[in-house]
Amino acid sequence: MTQSVPKGGEFLLGRVGTQPMFTVEEFTADELAIGKTSMDFLEGSVLPKANAIEHKDFPTLVALMRKAGETGLLMPTVPEKYDGLGLPERTASLVVEQMSGYGSWSVTYGAHTGQPAATTAL
Repeated sequence: MTQSVPKGGEFLLGRVGTQPMFTVEEFTADELAIGKTSMDFLEGSVLPKANAIEHKDFPTLVALMRKAGETGLLMPTVPEKYDGLGLPERTASLVVEQMSGYGSWSVTYGAHTGQPAATTAL
């Protein structure tokens, strides 16, 4: 059975309930743990450096991106055969949601990973 995906703004015109829905309660414990890892990274590594980030301290951003990479947060949807995590989009949205918790960091993260905060609207 093939599932059709709405194109563009088509979802605005269709009948409510005709497309499958996903709710937060459906996340698995493993998926929620990935989201928590992302939140811990933001709160523990990024927010303490907010002043440096706002003053455009490039070495700080480079160090944070390296640390995010070591934590596994830079390639959530990249297949494992290419050293990514190979996560489904719904799980990656948890990572992006947390990374978007601080605007200036969100721009850096999104620009370098291809996972902009807009993907949280999945």
